[in-house]
Order: sequence, then structure tokens, then C-alpha cells
Amino acid sequence: YHSPLSGGARAAREESFASRLVEKIPGMRSSQRAFQTFGNKLRFESWKNLVEGTKAVGEPDAIDEAFAKFVNHATGRGDVPFRAGEILPGLSAFFSLRNFVSRFQVIADPLLVKSVPLQVRAKMTGDLAKFFASGVTFLGMLKLAHDNGVPGFANVTVAHDPRSTDFGKIKVGDRRYDLWTGYAQMARYAAQVMSGERLAQLPDDSKAIVGINRKKYALRFLESKLDPTLGLLIDLYESETYTGEPLKGDLKTLRREAYNRLVPLFIQDLNESLQKYGPAGAAFALPGLVGASVSDYETSEGAKQYAAKQVMPERWEKIGLPTTDAGFRSEYWKSRLPATTVDPRKFDSFTDYRTAYIDHWVEKRPENISEALARDLAARKFDSLSAIEDFHAQQQDAEVKFWREHPDLLQQALDANIEDVSKEKLKILETAGAR
Repeated sequence: YHSPLSGGARAAREESFASRLVEKIPGMRSSQRAFQTFGNKLRFESWKNLVEGTKAVGEPDAIDEAFAKFVNHATGRGDVPFRAGEILPGLSAFFSLRNFVSRFQVIADPLLVKSVPLQVRAKMTGDLAKFFASGVTFLGMLKLAHDNGVPGFANVTVAHDPRSTDFGKIKVGDRRYDLWTGYAQMARYAAQVMSGERLAQLPDDSKAIVGINRKKYALRFLESKLDPTLGLLIDLYESETYTGEPLKGDLKTLRREAYNRLVPLFIQDLNESLQKYGPAGAAFALPGLVGASVSDYETSEGAKQYAAKQVMPERWEKIGLPTTDAGFRSEYWKSRLPATTVDPRKFDSFTDYRTAYIDHWVEKRPENISEALARDLAARKFDSLSAIEDFHAQQQDAEVKFWREHPDLLQQALDANIEDVSKEKLKILETAGAR
């Protein structure tokens, strides 16, 4: 595909410069021409190299067309209908739809092209195999260098667990380089959704497997592909970004989101590197010029604490932390909790038992009582039952005893906001410090 350097229909332009408004920004017209000239030359040279030596094995026109389509897909020029994904004239629901679709089309090209000899399809397959094999080999060499203590590679790591956010990326300190043109992200989300798990970082910088909401993560992947304008509107409605970061409607937040969504990614990477590392940081962002994804960030404390709340109680329960569910699972309490309305022996968690009790009374509410009011009354009635009060009192006593025996774990729980601060817990820490 030969992209027009000026004018032309919007669908004929490169996605990065689809709008003519971009040309009004100082310096962007020149950048646009340089980008499109490089893209045109890259596609032509790649097509030329593929065609050479294959014309003798079949119909030249069919071979030329097959390789042209393959090169277009490989360079992000996917085949989509005109105005596909548009929700309003000029406003698409997706960001870089052609590029996203091309990631699947280029994989399918060797299988779908039927009008050319097997040697042509084998050449396409070989090129794809070289791309993935060279990437895996390069990452493997970096990992081996790190694991074997090769000088200069102590700070270079490669995540091989597909449930990790850094899967397939080269991590140098806080900098991450993604060479996979979108495939690593797809593989990561697929692995997380299928397994229902993700590899998370905890406050002590250790890693742990935590459960996820499959539906939420699948929707998160789709949201990451939305047009920035539409994505911002959805995030403002939900009061958080698609990564789970809280989002307010104040001017400061809008400025931040406008910068994150409208400024070219390479410029963002370059700016972050300059701010963090000074003039020398400009070199760290250079791989972005040739298509690599470059990012530099630390995992937020909020994300670490959120993961800790999912993981740490389960770990501590194994060494004796008397959690609510651990107590509920004992036959002693299941035989003493109210079973007239809902049988506690049918449930594995206290929360499920409580919810079933409330739902039972909500269904039986009089017609003149709203569902919200009935739910609130049922919850209060459940919590005030003498057996429930006794259960919570003994569970809290056992919990205090556990913290007295493990003040170091209590400190971790308070630091990660897993436990609420109380006079009793502070006294435990004070007593432990005095020892």
C-alpha cells in the first residue's frame, strides 16, 4: 500500500495522521510526510524482497498481490471496511482499528491465500516464524545473561509468566521495552482470562498469584482499544481508568488524561525519560522510533496494597490466622449458626451465607417495602442475631491472640491497609517493640 503524502480520503491515510487537523499543528506536517515516506519505502522494499525469486513458481500477478497484502498486514495496514467502527462522522469507537485487525490478518494470510503456490505461503509462514523465533531467542539470551550473572545484566529481567503484566517485555530497572507489536498484550490477557489469575506485585516487592474477575479483564482489554475520546468518557462515567486508577472530574485530572491520550506515545516516553534521567534519558526512548513500546513506571502502592489484601490473609490463614471464613468452615460454628431460614452447611463462606439469608428475606418482603429498605433491614436483623454476635466476638478474640503471637505480620497488615488501626493493635505493636 502506498499512502498519499498529502490530501486523499481519510481512510487512505495512515491511522496516526488520519485527521487533517493534525496538519495545522506546527511541525506535524513535516513529521507526517517523513512518517508516511518511511512507511511507503518500508512496505515497498519488504514486498520487493519477498517477490524476488518466487515469480517462477506461479502466476506473477497473483504472487505480487498476495505478498502485497501480507506486507500491508505485517506493517499494520489491516483490511477493514470504510468507516468501520465509526459511531459518529469522524469519531471512531476504536483507536488504530486497522493496526489491531492486522495483527490477526497477518497470522491468517498463509492459510487464507489459496490462489498462489505452496512455496509462496511457505515463505510467508517462514517470515512469521523468524519474527517470533528471533524475539524469543533474544529474550531468552537476555534472561540467561541475567540468571548467570553476566556483568551489565544484573538489572535486566524478562518476565516469562503470561499472567504477568510484564510478560514478554525487557525490563531494565523501571523501564520496559515491548518488541512484540501487540502480540504480548493479547497473549497476556488471554492467559489471565482463561486462568482467572494474574501475577501481582506486593508491598514487599515479592510476587504472588491473585484471582481476577474474568469478565472485567476481558472488558478491560476491549477498553484499551477504544478511541481516546470515547475511552475518556467511559472512564469519567466509571470514575476510574481502565487500569483501575481512580479518576476525578477536576481540571487537573482532565489535563493529565488529555496529555496521556492525545500526545503521541513516543513524545510521552521521551518526556518521562528526560524528567527521570536527565539528557541521557533521551537514549532510553529511542527504541520507540522503530516501533518498540517503551514505558517507564513503578507499580503504584495502591496496586500493591490491593494485591496484598487478596493474598496475605490466605497466607496467614495457613499459619493460624482465624479469619471469618476459617471459623465459619468449622463444624462447631456451622452447628450453632441459625439454620431455620438458610442452612449454613450449604455454603463455603460466611459472606455467601449472609447474602443468602438477606436475599431470602428480601424475596418475602411486603409489597409496600422497597427492595433497598428490605435488604437493609434483613442485614441488620442478621447481624443482631445472638449466634452471629457470639461468632464475631470469639473470632475477634482469636484474631487478637494471633496478632500478639505475630506482631511482625500485624505490622505488615497495617502497612498494606489490610487491617484497620485500633488501640488494641497499636498496643500489641508497642509491647512487641518494648521487648
